[in-house]
Order: sequence, then structure tokens, then C-alpha cells
Amino acid sequence: MGVTGDPTLHIWALAVGPQSQIASATALPFGVHLRWGCDRAAGLPWGGFYLLRRPVPVDNGDGTFTLGGTSDFTQTVQADDLSGLLGWQLVPGLVQPIALPVIDPDYPASAAITVQGNEKSEAAAKAYGFARVKGGLKADLEARFDSLYPVLQAMVAQGPAGGAMGDRETTFAAAPGGDFRDPELAPQSTLDLALLGVAYPEYAQLLGLYAIDAAAAPGTRWDYAVVADFANTFNGSAGDVVAWADAGMPLLAGVRARVVANIGTEPSGLLPRPTEVRAYTLPIPSMPVAGKPQTVQPYFAAAGLVWDCAPLTEVQGDPPPRPNLFKVRRATQAVAAKDPENLDAFSFKPQLGLWLPLQDKPVWHLASGEPEWVRQNSSLPAHWPPYAPQFVDPQLAEGWHAWRVQAMDWFGRVSVPSALAQWRNGGTGRRR
Repeated sequence: MGVTGDPTLHIWALAVGPQSQIASATALPFGVHLRWGCDRAAGLPWGGFYLLRRPVPVDNGDGTFTLGGTSDFTQTVQADDLSGLLGWQLVPGLVQPIALPVIDPDYPASAAITVQGNEKSEAAAKAYGFARVKGGLKADLEARFDSLYPVLQAMVAQGPAGGAMGDRETTFAAAPGGDFRDPELAPQSTLDLALLGVAYPEYAQLLGLYAIDAAAAPGTRWDYAVVADFANTFNGSAGDVVAWADAGMPLLAGVRARVVANIGTEPSGLLPRPTEVRAYTLPIPSMPVAGKPQTVQPYFAAAGLVWDCAPLTEVQGDPPPRPNLFKVRRATQAVAAKDPENLDAFSFKPQLGLWLPLQDKPVWHLASGEPEWVRQNSSLPAHWPPYAPQFVDPQLAEGWHAWRVQAMDWFGRVSVPSALAQWRNGGTGRRR
């Protein structure tokens, strides 16, 4: 297994099945899950992405080989018959090119989106994008698509003549009735705004940066290629892309490709849970009482949490990422001591909702740092912990508390909760 091709493209693959997910989490669709993306400076391709696969022969040890077919079946062939069966093919079930869910005459990839009769462009783009989304967040994303669509429009308006995607900015108007003392939000990168939620598999699918090959039959192996058509060289012709790939992917202006090889369909195991969860008491200053600027009250307490996560070694492709979404649960020490495995006793503590704040559900928290970020003694307050906290739980009632942390990876796998956090002294890091 390995990855080859243009290093400004990135691709990751993971086979997923029922055994890859804990029972209490949303079930994941069976198949080979694939993620891809570009270096930020490149933006996203004007001609869209193409996702290809080709079968890898599995030696049966008796002079025959097992191959995956064009759908979800296998075939057993003799060695002499292999040569004509190893070509590239489009990953089934995807409309290609894979475009952003937006229609604009200067965005060539949007020609892949079918508009029915008098259907509005936004409705057609929405239907196109959500046809490829599978997962528990689909309904929530659909309800909020109207807030994403203007961002996508701004990102592709006027095509390449409007500037590189990564250089475009979105400005925010001041609130009506405000005055010069009101804070203003600085212009934000339009590309960054569009990509804010890509840690969630469903959102990445919506944008065309994630797909599931559900037609990869058990026991087969595959090479996968993502092709980015930055100059619209293929003009929307998926057949031309397959022919180019079968010709060995020769250099072609404006076209980049990345291949991840020899991916099996045996589902991965469970995501390992976070380890070494540590809690530190944080020095919190007093704060004004609402409506009484001359009166202050202290917070009771605050805690900073750090934890470790192993790299996702089961993920094939570019260097494997670490889990980057987490849920933090809290209970009083007394409740936790009675039944530490009773998760109902631990309440969720959402702090950051990314692009989609789900107020009626637990929210995944994007970690702000890694435990190896060692502090500089001269730049942080006295008694601050020796690491930058990944999570801060403020306004705690006086007393002892307990925390557990769950992780979620880029493919939607959820870990079981961690062991209880260990309390540490802030300044030394020593266990209490």
C-alpha cells in the first residue's frame, strides 16, 4: 500500500463496516470511505474532481486470481486473462465530475448538475449535493444549506478571472443601528468559510471531498485515484479521464492526480479512545456582574483538559491524521465514583460547534492544540498547566469533578469514552 502522484493533492482511504462503529453511535455505511483535498494555495479545481478505481489481483495460490468487478461482485480468472481486466473505471454511484453544489456559468464543473424544467439553480444544486450525502447529519445540513450557498457562489463567481479561490474574501456588514464602538468582523477567507465543516464526513460529502465506494465487494482489493481538473481540460468528459488514466496518466496541463494503492475491503476496527486525559485547575480572574460594572464576582473554578490520541494507522494514503473531533462529558466526582461506566451520569459540555451548531444535540469539539505544545514559563500566568489546554470547562461549582472524552475521526468512527481524567497540579504537572 502507498500513495503516488501530485503532492499538492491528498487522499485517504479506510474500509468501514459494522464492526468499525460503537453501538451507541450512528451506523456508518459499509464500503471503502475515501477523502481527498488540495493544498490551500491551489483552491479547488474549476473542472471538478474525478474519482477512479481499478482492481488489484488477489492471488488464490492455485494459478487463479480474484478480482473485483465493475459492480459489487467478484470474478475468478486465470493469470493469462488478467491483462484486459485491470483498467481504471469510475467509482460507481457518483455523478462525475464531482463538483461543488453550486451553479454558475463561470464554474465549468457545475455542468454536471441537472436542472429540471423551471427548477431554481439553488434547488438543483442542493439536490445534486445531497444525493451523495450519507450519514446522520444529512437532515441538519439540508435545513441550513441556504446559508452555505451564498458562500459557494462567492467562491466561484466570474471563474478564474475573479481571482484564485484561496485569495477571495467575504466581508460582513455592521449591524444596523450600531455605532463606531461596536466590534467589526474582519474580512474572512471565502474558501476557509466554505471548508469550515469538512471534518464532518457528511459535510465533506456535500462539498465533493468525500465518497463511499459501496460497490467494492468483500475480499477484493483496489487502487483509487483522485483527479483534479484545474483548467477544465477534460471539459466534463469522464470517459476521457478514464482513457487518460489507462494511458498511464501522462503530464497534462492543469490536471493533477493522486493514487492510493492496494486498498482492501476488510472493515477497520473501532477507533481507539483518547488516553492520558488530564485535568488542571486554571487561574481564572474575577469578572463584572451583569448590569453592575463596578461589582465583580469570581468564577468558582475552571478546568483545562488535555489528552493524547494515536495516529490513525489504519487509514491508508497520505500521512494519517489524528482524530480531531471530540466530545467532553462531565460529572461530579461523587456521581462518577458511584458508577463510572454510566454515561448517562455524564453531561455533555459543548463549546464549539464549527459550521453547524446543533443546539439540541451534543456538539463535537475541535481540539485547539496538542499536548506536546509545551508552554513558555515567561508567557503564561503562574500556575498555568504545562500544556496548552485542548478544552476549557469554565464556571464550575466548587468541589471535585470528573471528565471523560470521546473522539471521532475523519470517517465518522466514534470511540468509546476515555477513562476518567486524572487531576494534576497546574504548575508542575504532577498528579495530585
